[in-house]
Amino acid sequence: KSKSRSQSKSPTASNQVSDDEAAPVTTDSPKPKSRVECDIVVTKAELVEYLHTKKWWKTSRVQIPYTFLMWINFMVSTYLHAQVYQSFHIRDAVANAIESVAVNQEGSAACGQSVGVTSAGLSLHNISSQGDIYDWFQGGVAPFAGKARR
Repeated sequence: KSKSRSQSKSPTASNQVSDDEAAPVTTDSPKPKSRVECDIVVTKAELVEYLHTKKWWKTSRVQIPYTFLMWINFMVSTYLHAQVYQSFHIRDAVANAIESVAVNQEGSAACGQSVGVTSAGLSLHNISSQGDIYDWFQGGVAPFAGKARR
């Protein structure tokens, strides 16, 4: 027995340290705290608020596609109700008709003439005074509008 004890107490065997018996390492940095030792304290009210917010987010996230479809439906309904395409073409036709009205020197309307200053007289784009507006309207627009009603 003495030989086995002496062999186990040899200088090389005493210098080796097993993993279970590891010596603590000392450093200047503090040890990280475990979950139990954490300084964060959550109250019951905060937990309830967090759970309420989480539930709200889940339900809201599901409702986003429905809201998007309702928005698209609203936009299409508004577009179709306003008849934008037809309204634009009617406005454009009326504007072109009014711009094409020109009044001759004698005061008769010459529809379909080129827009701008005409040698024959007065058009929408060369009106320079208030009197010209009355002459252009009486001689060109009023008879033109009267013909459209008949």
